[in-house]
Amino acid sequence: MCAALKSTQSVTWSFRASGATDFNIHFHVDKRVEYPERREGVNDASGRLTASVDQTYCWMWTNRSAAPVALEVRLNDLSR
Repeated sequence: MCAALKSTQSVTWSFRASGATDFNIHFHVDKRVEYPERREGVNDASGRLTASVDQTYCWMWTNRSAAPVALEVRLNDLSR
């Protein structure tokens, strides 16, 4: 799930999963990947991202198990 953000734009985020996931928020700078947030093996988390640069930021979950995982996500743009 990705969104183009302007520098200093803030987004509150939260999620809940039915099983453990690896979660990160990342963006790309040339061939390098930057991670403003990264967590492993979590079912839920929340936070606030304030963009450091104009960039497309991506929220990403990885299910490392063979069982399906249901995911509920909320993103709220605070600049509106």
